[in-house]
Amino acid sequence: MQVDDGARVVQGRGALRDGRRRRRMDAVQEAADGRAARRDEEEKRRREGAMLTRSLSDCAQRGFLAAYEVPWLVRLSARRASRRYARVNGGPLAERVMREYQQQAIELGFLHDRYLRGTAPSDFVERGSAMVQRLEALRPYVQYPRPVVMQPALPGGAHREGSL
Repeated sequence: MQVDDGARVVQGRGALRDGRRRRRMDAVQEAADGRAARRDEEEKRRREGAMLTRSLSDCAQRGFLAAYEVPWLVRLSARRASRRYARVNGGPLAERVMREYQQQAIELGFLHDRYLRGTAPSDFVERGSAMVQRLEALRPYVQYPRPVVMQPALPGGAHREGSL
């Protein structure tokens, strides 16, 4: 109910409730949109990780990089962890070397994926060779954290002695 009181309009309780309801519905929709955007981003990262795993594993089979490096390169959290490890154990320079190594490896992965799909650019060989040479030059200065070896759990959820 609205009452005109001269120059101002006074709203009744129903209109106030409708306004609150509308704001709540807008907030719910915004939250749903945010969740959808996060799901889309997660799906994009999952697809990118799968593609990098395929292409970098193939690179490792061809001898361009070591197979144990692939898990450290394809997951964002593993990349952050290895940069942190480099910084803590070797300082800022080691972190920069790790970052550059990761960047070259990821670029090689994207380029190699195009090769595997048959859509490689005409200068694929030159670009790929330059990336592999840069990786080989940086590799002696790159040190990854030791891998975590998980032992299978015993029945009932118990762990073997010495694990976890």
